[in-house]
Parts: sequence; structure tokens; C-alpha cells
Amino acid sequence: MVAESLKYVTLSSQMFDYLRREVVVSDEFKDEVFIREAEIAERLGVSRAPVREALKQMEMMGLVVSMPRKGVKVRLFSKEELDELYEMRVVLEELVFRDIIDKGLFTPEVRESFQEKLENLLEICEGDGSREEKIKAFCDKDLDFHRSLAELSGRVWTAKVLETLYCQLHLALLRELEEAETLADLVRLHYSIVENLAAGDLEKLTVDRRYSYFARRNTVLNRKKGR
Repeated sequence: MVAESLKYVTLSSQMFDYLRREVVVSDEFKDEVFIREAEIAERLGVSRAPVREALKQMEMMGLVVSMPRKGVKVRLFSKEELDELYEMRVVLEELVFRDIIDKGLFTPEVRESFQEKLENLLEICEGDGSREEKIKAFCDKDLDFHRSLAELSGRVWTAKVLETLYCQLHLALLRELEEAETLADLVRLHYSIVENLAAGDLEKLTVDRRYSYFARRNTVLNRKKGR
């Protein structure tokens, strides 16, 4: 019984990771199309239960919206919602960065490990893969980069809240990317995080991140207006 429960939890988690990426890159879920759990379950050869649980988790994280007697569809974020998400991210990440700097946690060895994460991601984004493959890789590795920073600070609950914000902002931003090459530019922006943490410059780190976040928000909104 325990083994079966663990197997079910693992399958639900796998379904969540799969759908988290698919709602970002797949045209199947754009234009407010409803996500049909039965169709997904049949396509992947699983029962509807783990798909349903994954969608419930995504709804709790604000990634999808459930419509009574209709189904589930991907959430579309308004300008006001994007502003709020970015503001929360700036505030919480400043706490993370402050702790890392004050505690002297960003050692040369740690810096090297984060640079390696970015180099691996940049190699993927500049490689020969499809747009969808690159965006899926970006979702996973960008989340790992920021999650690792939050965990390094020792702020367990801050890390949990930030992970939800990262998933929401991936959904809002990456769905609007029209060219895979743009991902490489996003990766390069991350190098300033590593450099400023190594230099212990919290002020520049905060200013740079705030400018970067709101520039991205404006990019998303401008692309939506142009449709």
C-alpha cells in the first residue's frame, strides 16, 4: 500500500513537471483553450487521477484557472498582476541576496558552481535544439539556478514562495517569446547576479534586478498589445 502511494505521488509530480513546461511552450494550450485531462491522460498512457492532481497543484500555484463544468485553462496575467508578482520577487530576492552576502556564503567555489549552471544553460539556448526544447530546458535550469540561490541563503519558506513566483513569471514571460535566441539574452542577464554577489554589492544587485524585471514585464505587455 505504501509503495503504491509513493508511486502515485511520484507520477503526480512527474505530471506536474510535464504540464508546467507544456503550458509555457505548447500552442495546444494558448488562446484560452481548455486543458482536457482525459486527452492528456490518454496521450501519455496514464490514468486521469495523476493528471487531475497535477492540475490541482497548478491551480493552487496560480498557473491555471478552473472553470466550473468547462474545464481548466492557462491563467493570463494582467498588467496589475505582473506588477505585483515582480514587486514580490524583488522584495524576497533582496532578502535572499542580503543573507548570502552578510553570511559570506558566496565563496569562490559557490561562485564557480553557479557560473557553471549558467554556462550549461547558455550552451543549450545557443545550440541547435528547437524553440520548444530550449524553452523547456530554460524553465528547468532557470528554476534550479534561482532555487539554489534561495536555498543557499537558508531561507526555506522564502525559497518555497519564490519557487511559485518563478513558475508564474515563466508562464507570463516565456509564452510571449517568439524567438528562441531571446533566451540566450535572458541567460546572460543572470551573470550580473553572480558578479554582484561575488562583489558583495547588494545595492547594485537590487537596482539591476529591478530594472531587468520591469523591462521584461514591459516586453510581455507590448507583445500582447501587438497581437
